[in-house]
Amino acid sequence: MRLPNLMDSAGKIVQQSIDEARRRYSQGPRTGVPGVQEDPNFSTEEPTILSDMRGYDFGPYMNQVVNRVRVNWYTLIPEIARLGRKGRVVIIFTITKNGTIDDIRLVANSGTEPLDRAAMGSITASNPFARLPAGFDGDRLVLQFTFLYNIR
Repeated sequence: MRLPNLMDSAGKIVQQSIDEARRRYSQGPRTGVPGVQEDPNFSTEEPTILSDMRGYDFGPYMNQVVNRVRVNWYTLIPEIARLGRKGRVVIIFTITKNGTIDDIRLVANSGTEPLDRAAMGSITASNPFARLPAGFDGDRLVLQFTFLYNIR
């Protein structure tokens, strides 16, 4: 009598999981960025521009910033959040004229360090951003991002 090889079964299960993940991600992103699937339980409130905009329309620039941060955040969301841990993280940071982050501050933590680290990491991983728009005569842009985990 021959017993089934458990390693073969485990390998098939892993391969099925990989295939399922590929299938889900190939259905198309909802973040506006290819290859990144947005999860409805993880969202950011509309970022707030805290600095003087000097009459400049930052809409297109902010879309790029938000998409970049979200892409990085979705890759960093910890397992504890995927298991349902709730949290809200607020971060303020400054983008300089050349697109680098000059200052980043956690102003409201979630009470769960992995959630705070993922939010902070999504911004630091996005550094540098694109240069500030040429039509903007300021030298920096101060933004506030709010990250929501399992909160609607």
